[in-house]
Amino acid sequence: MVRKISFYSYKGGSGRSVSLANIAFALALKGKNVGCVELDVGAPGLFEILNLRQMPAKSCTTLLRYRDPVAVPQSVIDVGTAANISLPGKLYLIPALKRDVQALDGIEWNPRTMAEFATRVIDTFSKMYELDFILFDLRSGISNSSLVGLMLGDEYAVFTRLDKQSIEGTSWLMNSLRRRRDGENNPGHFVVVTGYRGDLARISLGRLEESIGETINYKIPYDDRLNLQEEVVVITRQKDDPVRVAYEQLVDTEFNDE
Repeated sequence: MVRKISFYSYKGGSGRSVSLANIAFALALKGKNVGCVELDVGAPGLFEILNLRQMPAKSCTTLLRYRDPVAVPQSVIDVGTAANISLPGKLYLIPALKRDVQALDGIEWNPRTMAEFATRVIDTFSKMYELDFILFDLRSGISNSSLVGLMLGDEYAVFTRLDKQSIEGTSWLMNSLRRRRDGENNPGHFVVVTGYRGDLARISLGRLEESIGETINYKIPYDDRLNLQEEVVVITRQKDDPVRVAYEQLVDTEFNDE
């Protein structure tokens, strides 16, 4: 059965999208078939992070605007083929594209009806490409589009930095998600801290853990180059690189279905 994970953050700049790209590639390197869906249609970036050039005829933006699940194949990019990277598994992307920004005004973000339609799209995507994982890149903060993305995922991953606003916002976000799920089957989740380094980060991490009432096991080290440019380090860097090691350990722990 396909696992569906929503990637979420309270604030932008948390490293959520670049983390999704690294995790997706790490899974494909392990022989998994992975689909990525970019629901952050207002500020898309996965197409650029994955260093793609050829745009598909359709996109996630137009799928949501015109609600046409038949157009799924016209919206999908085979990332390994497009980027000329040999992968043991397959990696696919339904991108949102800046090209289709004019379609944004026509999207009706009623969470219930949109989630019903998006579920049909995801089912088509999953069956057509025999996916093991689907990773949703959500818009930051609370919005109807992010609520739809949370409804689509069976699990969620929350990404944050350790500045004061991010800690306060992530604490509020985690507690809000718990309250929303009271009386329901609580989905699996994990929290990832990005840009982690130094004594101040350890103190801030302790505050965040106390506020959300759980231990955070995943910390992506601060890296000057990654801070300035998005990079798929599981492809570009040596196996002993600290950032690559951190992503691969996260994948080995949270995405191990064996």
